[in-house]
Amino acid sequence: MSAGPTPLRENFRTRYATEPVLVPPEGVGTEAGTVGTAIDQRLRLAFTAAEPVDLATNLGIDISRGMGGPQAGERMGVVGEQLLRRLAEPVHALDPDNRHLPLDRS
Repeated sequence: MSAGPTPLRENFRTRYATEPVLVPPEGVGTEAGTVGTAIDQRLRLAFTAAEPVDLATNLGIDISRGMGGPQAGERMGVVGEQLLRRLAEPVHALDPDNRHLPLDRS
């Protein structure tokens, strides 16, 4: 790791690359990754009864509880719980896995 991530990444890709890596076409910025992630999340919610908050977010909140001492960790836990509620509210309100509702809802 002291040589940086490039040799490690190249070694991994040569050993385990089974499919070509898709990169955005010329002229498309990094926002395509963010947009793609948002679309992916919405599709997962729409076609499955997935949890409104992903595992990575839950793990991040759990990790933040233990950072910065007991008082800071407690405050981060409260903020994390608020974040979970705020993220879940629109999902429950839109009810994306209810196939009896029209598809063209915003």
